[in-house]
Amino acid sequence: LLILLMRQPLERVGDKVAEDPWRSGLAGLAAQVLFVPLFFVTLIVLLVSVIGIPLVVLLPFAVLALIVGAFLGYTAVALRLGRWAESRFGWHLGGPYLVLFVGVILVQSATLAGRALDWDVTPFGFLSALLLFAGFVVQYVAWTVGLGAVLITRFGTYAVWRGWRWHRPDSLPGTFTDEAGFDVPPPPSPEP
Repeated sequence: LLILLMRQPLERVGDKVAEDPWRSGLAGLAAQVLFVPLFFVTLIVLLVSVIGIPLVVLLPFAVLALIVGAFLGYTAVALRLGRWAESRFGWHLGGPYLVLFVGVILVQSATLAGRALDWDVTPFGFLSALLLFAGFVVQYVAWTVGLGAVLITRFGTYAVWRGWRWHRPDSLPGTFTDEAGFDVPPPPSPEP
């Protein structure tokens, strides 16, 4: 659904994950640590101020936005991993849905292997526990790095916005500019 509805923001977040994973991971970790204290401080400030009392209704939407952002980030990480596997092994998977599926399998592989070995009748209990723990760590890193990339790219809109103002490209396709930077009409086409 995210590939269908939010393709460009998903690509931008995935590019940020590939470009700067450490910064994205630190931003995601900071967001996880600071979310609950900031939520309660915001709630108290809104309840104390007379103007902010009606705005308390918007706080559940902030939680929903964080959940959607985390899911967007996880999907972007899985999509980038799927593309990495596609280029690494020389596969041609076709559409982005299969690439995403391969990425999700890569993220979940340790957990799936641990669940496969987690039977009461097998002597692989310790190995299963190790695989389940490794799977938890890999998933946590994927969610954290993805959430950080979502926050850094402002939900995937950073490539469109520069700072807090709209960024106009230097020249739009099909337009011409003069030496001063003003748009001018296109030159007349030569007649044959």
